[in-house]
Amino acid sequence: MNLLDYQDRLKVKSIDGQTYLFDPVRKKNIVLTPEELVRQLTIQYLHWEKGYSLGVFSVEKQIKLNDTIKRYDIVVYKKAAPYILVECKRPEIKLDEAVCAQIARYNIVLQVPYLMITNGPDSFFFGLDEAKEKFVALDVLPNSSV
Repeated sequence: MNLLDYQDRLKVKSIDGQTYLFDPVRKKNIVLTPEELVRQLTIQYLHWEKGYSLGVFSVEKQIKLNDTIKRYDIVVYKKAAPYILVECKRPEIKLDEAVCAQIARYNIVLQVPYLMITNGPDSFFFGLDEAKEKFVALDVLPNSSV
């Protein structure tokens, strides 16, 4: 799966020489950066491909991890509980153990059953195997109807 396939769904606008993307979750224009592009493409993928309503997304919110304030990229809620945590990186960032460790730390607070890491061209999905009490690699994330 390549998130760049969803670029035609983005609303791009130029204001005073600056390029913006419209964020349908936060309902405002956001300055286009490489990471913001990946974030917006991920929202489009989860909305159009997986069927999640825009109303169940939370984007760039703070969480407290120990005594440190962190900011996650995307959380998708299901039945009012955090369900999917997404960590977005710029396309040139390799999705390695450091990125996995980062999302795992955030999940200490959020306790979601599904994780996604992406840099746009590459994405990896993980789900909680409750019997083994650990996350395992998945081919896809669940649809909203599951």
